[in-house]
Amino acid sequence: MLKRSRQTELLKILAALLAAAGNAHALEVGVGHAAPPLKPGAWIKGAPVDLEAAKGKNLVVVEFWATWCPPCRMSIPHLTELQKKYKEKGLLIVGVSNESADRVKPFVEAQGAAMDYIIAVDTAEQDVMRGYMEAFGITGIPWAFLIDKSGRIVWHGNPLDEAFGKAIDDVLADKYDIEAFKKADEPRMLEAKKLNLFRQYFDGVILKKKPAAELAAVGEAFITASKGDAMALNQFAWVVLQEVEPSNRDLPLALRAAQGAVEASEGTLDFIVDTYARALFDNGRVKEAVEQQKKAIDVCKDPKKIDEYRKRLERYEKTGSDA
Repeated sequence: MLKRSRQTELLKILAALLAAAGNAHALEVGVGHAAPPLKPGAWIKGAPVDLEAAKGKNLVVVEFWATWCPPCRMSIPHLTELQKKYKEKGLLIVGVSNESADRVKPFVEAQGAAMDYIIAVDTAEQDVMRGYMEAFGITGIPWAFLIDKSGRIVWHGNPLDEAFGKAIDDVLADKYDIEAFKKADEPRMLEAKKLNLFRQYFDGVILKKKPAAELAAVGEAFITASKGDAMALNQFAWVVLQEVEPSNRDLPLALRAAQGAVEASEGTLDFIVDTYARALFDNGRVKEAVEQQKKAIDVCKDPKKIDEYRKRLERYEKTGSDA
């Protein structure tokens, strides 16, 4: 868990990402769901691919890569081989880079027949990257998404993994076990879901200045998805209490997140109990806030943090005595 100073820095980084990314992707994503639209900024090599038109005819691979990435370069011969092997069975491989066309085009031209599949570059807003990589919580490249002939994403992973070729074989042979892959992918997709909900909520209440009430369902969804995840719940609560404009803070929501964090950590982490005390105080439950702040002090081992907690305790106690 990040310290408080680092929490604020993290929020700034997330804010920058949100500002660049714009609205969260609207489609429901995940293995078994329809693939997001494939609308890059420019097609560099090969004919444009329309996923709607491909339904019933083509198995499509959308692979994310970059010219500067050594593993991506290693994957090029393999992808070319797969494209040739399965061309007659309707396979279309599309490599998408988030670099500029001016950088990608010369690289592709230099590869010639060694890079014999479709290449595109993303939009300035990174629409394709957002719809696939960001939505799935993937940060590393190369990464490939396999789309079956019905338009569903049925597999994703490193294209150098032997499981990639096997997935193509099994899908074409109509013996692919999508349910097994979905089950194995659930933990990672849950983390992606939490991150996307976190981004969506704070994009709304901080960057777009939307009333917190409009994002209440998103906040509740984050809390539900994060049940048992003390760090995630504590992070959410603290950002609401510390970074959102005071007039737009959903204090009951922050309190539920903070309480969930304490329950998940069994009250053994001082900074989580401290957040809970702050949430109680801001919700007007001063007596309980005092009790929890004392607990934060009791379980803390860091003298500097204890001094900080005691200052807050004094403020809570003073407010209680003035009431």
